[in-house]
Amino acid sequence: QVAVVVSAMAGETDRLLALAIKLGTPDNSAEMDALLGTGEQASAALLCLALRQLGVEAESFSGAKQPVQSAGEAGCAHIHKVHDAPLRAVLERNAVPVVAGFQGLTTNGTLQTLGRGGSDTSAVAIALALEADECRIYTDVDGVCSADPALVPQASRRAQMDYEEMLEMASSGAKVLQYRSVALSGQYGLKLRVLSSMATGGEQHDALGGTLVASRKHHASSFSTSNDAMEQSGANQPYQVVHYRNEAQVTITGVPDQPGIAANILGIIAECGIQVDLIIQNAGYDHRSDLSFTVPHNAMEQAASLAQQVVTKIGSGTVHTDESVAKVSLVGYGLRSQAGVASKMFATLAKHKINIRMIATSEVRIAVIVQEDDLEAAVLALHSAFCE
Repeated sequence: QVAVVVSAMAGETDRLLALAIKLGTPDNSAEMDALLGTGEQASAALLCLALRQLGVEAESFSGAKQPVQSAGEAGCAHIHKVHDAPLRAVLERNAVPVVAGFQGLTTNGTLQTLGRGGSDTSAVAIALALEADECRIYTDVDGVCSADPALVPQASRRAQMDYEEMLEMASSGAKVLQYRSVALSGQYGLKLRVLSSMATGGEQHDALGGTLVASRKHHASSFSTSNDAMEQSGANQPYQVVHYRNEAQVTITGVPDQPGIAANILGIIAECGIQVDLIIQNAGYDHRSDLSFTVPHNAMEQAASLAQQVVTKIGSGTVHTDESVAKVSLVGYGLRSQAGVASKMFATLAKHKINIRMIATSEVRIAVIVQEDDLEAAVLALHSAFCE
């Protein structure tokens, strides 16, 4: 029994957005949701027509039939629940329910979209509601690779990953899976498998190809049949290099080195819904300090304006911006506990004369901000040093 969630055809959402831009600056409104949601609705209807041509009974779920109930703001709604009874009824008659992803309906029947990549989250939510054995995400690559194959042709596919690694990759800029879909599947322990929609026949997933994203407890079942050491050294640990171009840096220099300044600046930015990524504050000197953080390109001017409001209010500090930066991350489980990984990463970048602007670390990620012109060289150098 198979239930399907579809996204819009390639470029369709951008085409619809371009139409709205011709009319002025688009806003996050119900009308924008109604417009952007049509891409997935068309895909659902077309897939049903295609399946019927193959002799497979199918029924689409879009518009007023959408089984996903959503709540929150237009353009970035979250899934509240899934009404699974209509889907189960279709499955019980041996047909295929085809659901328009990326969207849901409020309790009063208004369509909302879930944000870019939201079809992945729709798929995970419906898989959980139907108690599926596995959620398979078919995309334009045959799994999660050690780097973006478009940039690093020799990048290798990972057979399996855990949720934490995949979460870090998604948050660092990897476009294979949407962050929210990984977080939701990890919360409830649903297995995800990334497969290529370009493969012909069913041999790919029948042979358990692609990349399986699951808990390490699940992966441990295959450990006894391998020759790996239980605690892998840094040399044997599988790593991924992830890059993200849509990054801009905001720096506030010369602010008072006292409690509450960072909270005031970042608080007002958070209240406006701007996502802050890397943050660094230097040690205070002469009762002054500098604060730098990164935001998406399209939010840089607003973030800088909000920071300027705080600087003006306290009567000290200067705001600077730089949109010619990019983020490169090294991701791997237990990375912080592997001695020498950070120094090797920094030495590799230094060898290629790549300057590091900012650094952030976690248990499974070391992220650095570099000049955008150095991005490709940084990715290739780190992949050569850690993944080959």
